[in-house]
Amino acid sequence: MNMHEEEHKLVVDSITEALFQLMEEKPFSEIKITELINKAGIARSTYYRNFDSKEDIVKLFFKSIFDEFHSIHPVESIENHYSPEFIKHILEYLPQYKEKIKVLNKAGISSYYLEMLNQYLLKLYIKPGMSADSIFHIYTIAGAEYNLIFNWYVTEEVDNIEAMRSFVATRQQLKSLID
Repeated sequence: MNMHEEEHKLVVDSITEALFQLMEEKPFSEIKITELINKAGIARSTYYRNFDSKEDIVKLFFKSIFDEFHSIHPVESIENHYSPEFIKHILEYLPQYKEKIKVLNKAGISSYYLEMLNQYLLKLYIKPGMSADSIFHIYTIAGAEYNLIFNWYVTEEVDNIEAMRSFVATRQQLKSLID
């Protein structure tokens, strides 16, 4: 990473952390850019050089999580993306972001996770000539993952990764019996 990339990462990290701190204090819709840049300790021009909106900060936060995860656990197909073993990787990886995910959920903006996951999975798995059914299959996988993650955190079942993996495996076995 060169010096410019390091500076950019520092700015993005500062802005992201400032936004999360402010979301713990007040509703997302009430956070002003002036508050955000003051909290992050950056100039307004620096903020606008990196982001167009607060929503972009949240979306980049999720994109960076997905990019990092995929670099550690690449998967070749959408079918493998929902395998019990892959779900276990997701469930083991995400607890480091538990508090931030809970803040986003409380702020009512957890849907950005789903939006970015849809984009991410489509980018990874969409192929030329793919049928509408296959594309909706990707959306179904994203929706299931979103519900699994956010409901898991809301119910505080974070420590029971093996039970969640087993639950997913059982559901997959039932689905294969039905198909």
